[in-house]
Amino acid sequence: MDAKRVGELIKGRRIELELTQEELGRKLGVTAQAVSKWEQGISLPDTALLPGICRVLSIPAAALLGIEESQEDDKGWTRYEQQVWQVRRLQGLNHATLNLFAILVLVMYFILRTTSPVYFAVAVGAMALVVVAGIVSPRQRE
Repeated sequence: MDAKRVGELIKGRRIELELTQEELGRKLGVTAQAVSKWEQGISLPDTALLPGICRVLSIPAAALLGIEESQEDDKGWTRYEQQVWQVRRLQGLNHATLNLFAILVLVMYFILRTTSPVYFAVAVGAMALVVVAGIVSPRQRE
């Protein structure tokens, strides 16, 4: 564990939660001076305090210990970056699928055009479904 990085993380999260060093120390059963030393990178918290620090500051233990930084693949991507890339790739497939479906419906309608009102209603309904799905799906991701 890098004392400077851990201290910066503790200090940043403490400030976000609007806690003083005294309040954080009281919740963890340590002095404000101990919290100050952690934040300055002079010392590290005792390992017995790590679960309490994670709970009070709502920090995952892996982030506090710096484990996530070392979990990279051969391209240098973290697991989080890989997941984001996969979600974006799947979202692109959803749009491609919708576009393909719309094209197929249009082609079917023009090639197999009949005077049947039922066929026309099915084609228009399918197109409406494609349009609504295309409008709604980007909003759900935001």
